[in-house]
Amino acid sequence: MTDKAHLELLSKLTKEFNSLAENHSHLAHSAVSHPESPHYALKFYASINPIGSELEHKKPATLETVDSWEKLNGELGLLVFLGEHGPEMVREYLDQHVYYDNLYFYTKNTISRCEIYHKDGTSKSISIQRLILDDTGKPTVMLEINQGSPLITTYRVSEEKMYVASCYPFEGAWKKHQNLTVSYLDEKILYIVDEKSGAHLYSLNDQDSDLDSLIDKYHNTALDLIISGLSDSPPEFKDVCGVVLEYMTESPFPPSIGLPTYGEREGKQYEDYALGWLNAAELHNFYECEFFSSNRDCETINARLRELEYEEVQTIAERFYIRLSKSITTSKDIRKILDTRADFFCTAHDYRYGTDLDILEKYVSKELLNACAMEIKRSEDADAKAVASNPNRAEAYRLLEIGSVKLPALVNAFNCGKYELRYGVYGQLSIRPISLEQGSFEINKDTATISPASLYNDYRIYHLNDGQLQAITYMSGSEAHQRTYFGQSEEGIEQIEVNLNTGEVVRYKFLEMRNGKAIKYVAVDEVIFNSETYEYEGDTISRITMLQDYIEFPTDPSQLDYLLTYNDAGALLEASSIQDKLDGSPKYTAEYRELAPLLDELLSLYTEASVKLVALSELEDNILLIFSPAAQYRFPFNVYIEGSDYRALAGERELKMGEKINRLNVRIIERSKYQDIKEQSHIEGLYEWLSERLTFSISMSIGQRVKIRFSSCAESRKPLPSVH
Repeated sequence: MTDKAHLELLSKLTKEFNSLAENHSHLAHSAVSHPESPHYALKFYASINPIGSELEHKKPATLETVDSWEKLNGELGLLVFLGEHGPEMVREYLDQHVYYDNLYFYTKNTISRCEIYHKDGTSKSISIQRLILDDTGKPTVMLEINQGSPLITTYRVSEEKMYVASCYPFEGAWKKHQNLTVSYLDEKILYIVDEKSGAHLYSLNDQDSDLDSLIDKYHNTALDLIISGLSDSPPEFKDVCGVVLEYMTESPFPPSIGLPTYGEREGKQYEDYALGWLNAAELHNFYECEFFSSNRDCETINARLRELEYEEVQTIAERFYIRLSKSITTSKDIRKILDTRADFFCTAHDYRYGTDLDILEKYVSKELLNACAMEIKRSEDADAKAVASNPNRAEAYRLLEIGSVKLPALVNAFNCGKYELRYGVYGQLSIRPISLEQGSFEINKDTATISPASLYNDYRIYHLNDGQLQAITYMSGSEAHQRTYFGQSEEGIEQIEVNLNTGEVVRYKFLEMRNGKAIKYVAVDEVIFNSETYEYEGDTISRITMLQDYIEFPTDPSQLDYLLTYNDAGALLEASSIQDKLDGSPKYTAEYRELAPLLDELLSLYTEASVKLVALSELEDNILLIFSPAAQYRFPFNVYIEGSDYRALAGERELKMGEKINRLNVRIIERSKYQDIKEQSHIEGLYEWLSERLTFSISMSIGQRVKIRFSSCAESRKPLPSVH
């Protein structure tokens, strides 16, 4: 699919890509012809792809400008420099010292675009594109390198059509990526069709239609596609009681479809949480959008919806699905295919939030609504009973009370001490003899400095006495909001974490010592009870038994035994449970510790995003933050607020957090020597690490306790255990 000339050009482009970061400053200066005339903008779109604006459903080179930064109402924006041939540089600020530069270069037969990421004086190459034109200005080939991955696209132009073919390297050969046919008239593109599927990726007629007409047309299309899809792929389990439609509000079309059965509704597989049989992805009869693969009308509608505010899209999506649900329940074709009974129903919801009675009330009968309310009540009563009878919960509160009793003596000792101070962003002392997630913190590492200058707004002060760490104070700007005190006695070592605003002990940790050896470690707060017991071979820990219990939730405690191996010099090489060994994925290796600073930075970013969301929501209590990964068991998360009309993404423009988190995710993957970090066995350790620390850091930042829930969004959308 490619020839020698293309490969030679690609080789030259690869060299340019590799030098983008090094030549960033020079390239930026050479790209801009009039640096004294920038445009200040919130939005700007430009693509050198001949059909880019059509495929992305965006207006070409649209520019919404103001005449100064002040007019952006405090939002970080774009600096756009325009020249004779088009955009020359677009700088998108994510933070004061963090931005992306898109640089454009023009010659008679080429247009080039270079994307470079810059943070704190360091640049990184992201992508480079070069469009090659013939002497009449028509495209012939596009060469692309994105994060090091090449793509070659060729264009063959006739009077009424353009044929587009793209390919990429795969296992030593070039593999077809996509073949498109572009139909046009008088230089206007009429259609773009995927040759393989026959799907219309773009239609000019749709662009000229108003949004209400497109949605009205799509209602009929969606209903027809569901009917034909069910006819071609009837459900395996026949006793279907209803239809569940799931979507994501930001791009609500097309929906996923679940067909709950009476057996699932009445069975015991969802006893752990109420209304589990209304989560489409957990049902045996589940269709992940495959009914709609031959139709791309939804892409045009979703693109239009992205131009609207979230609340408006939410209203449009809900109105559409209420109408579609009524059409489904009254469709004779669907009732015949599914052989339905009189109580057949259809409901819809955004899958990230699940369903509740307020949502169901808009879709189902009063009889079914009352039955669902009773199911929720039974589940809540059972949960409350299980929580109240949990012995680990009673032990956690007993230990927190011990911490409160011991705290005054530690505070008095701290106030009387004289300390050498160090400052840093990363680093947390662990009193555990072996910390499998991160290892112990050492104060003289690069994580600490002698000055708070040039640190983030949130940083830590380490208080040392004769080289020993006595306390850690957590700062937000000039305000101290949390302090960890360390104490030691004949019984062992204790660590008490305090909210300095309220004086409340929020976490208590104790390492029990006997004859100089660690025997047991406990860490408790009002949500989690953690314990570790240690077994020895000689003077070396050979086995760790870990127990974790979410004491405010009706979940069974988890327990794992880890076997430890060492090298000849006595350094820990690996710690693995029996299941870890079967999976080939140890919980700890020496390389894994290298991730610690990056994970700490990730925590800081998510805390910042969450605090901003809470402020935007204007909620004062009962705050539930939902962290939903973009793909199963992967970073980055999107962050939402439950119970608020404002459910914003952490990556949306209001917060300017998404790209920072995305790039940090890339760094975590790059630093990790586990290339399969996406696997559940690896990522669960990171979930555990984040859940404990996020709860605390967000609560401290806003001055009240919040709830956090991690939810997966691929194989199963059942929430993971919640954390206060």
